[in-house]
Amino acid sequence: LQTHTWALLCFIKDGKPLCSLKTKICSAWGDSYYRTFDGRDFVLQGNCNYTLVQTTCPGLNASVPLQINIARAYLNSASVSAIHMVQINANVCSIKLYMTGLSKCVETDFGLVVTHRSDVLTVQMPRIFSGNLCGLCGNFNANPQDDLITDDESDLSLAVRHWQTGIKHECVDVPLNTSGCHSQDIALYRGKDFCGRLLDREGVVQSCHKTVDPQDFYDNCVHDLCYSNQTTLCLVLSSYVAVCQEMGVKVDEWRASDFCGK
Repeated sequence: LQTHTWALLCFIKDGKPLCSLKTKICSAWGDSYYRTFDGRDFVLQGNCNYTLVQTTCPGLNASVPLQINIARAYLNSASVSAIHMVQINANVCSIKLYMTGLSKCVETDFGLVVTHRSDVLTVQMPRIFSGNLCGLCGNFNANPQDDLITDDESDLSLAVRHWQTGIKHECVDVPLNTSGCHSQDIALYRGKDFCGRLLDREGVVQSCHKTVDPQDFYDNCVHDLCYSNQTTLCLVLSSYVAVCQEMGVKVDEWRASDFCGK
């Protein structure tokens, strides 16, 4: 885990130093799953392009002009799409580019950190931007209920489309679909040898349960396995661990020689 000098807010309470994160994280993982800065979860599939984060929002004065766009595409499957490009437009004096594990990282001088690898994208923003953002990652005001929603679009699916960019008639939104799963397959994938590993209170990722709720990853895992193979299970587990590590949680080694390749 990369440590940033601006990442902690420390103070003294009852004679003891306490530190908390000065940043919040918006994340995307798997083929279609997103969580805003304020913790609202939603599903986004298809091959459209979107604005993830933006500071030039209606009624707000952007102190730091910033826009982060993503491009989604169908890569190796007609039913599974993923983020294949991240574009960052910002006025900055300096940036750092580096690798953390398998992730490519971009860090700006005002505290933005974007990490991306094949299965996980995270955007860390400093709290100075609280209430001053818009886009798919939400407005960062501690209220998940008003994330994504624009003044004229209270429906979540319509609000998501509001943040589409580019030529919209060339892209297709695809709803989440589990019709390809047989009941016996679903029961198998929910078991302890597959996606149930995420919920195991004595398992290798239990140390992260209090910080990152595994339920959404578990539900997404079951869905994704309906359209893929055990490699997908490894990607979902890897995604959960990556998000946990971005939140500062230490996770025990979960790979083995006979499982996901150590």
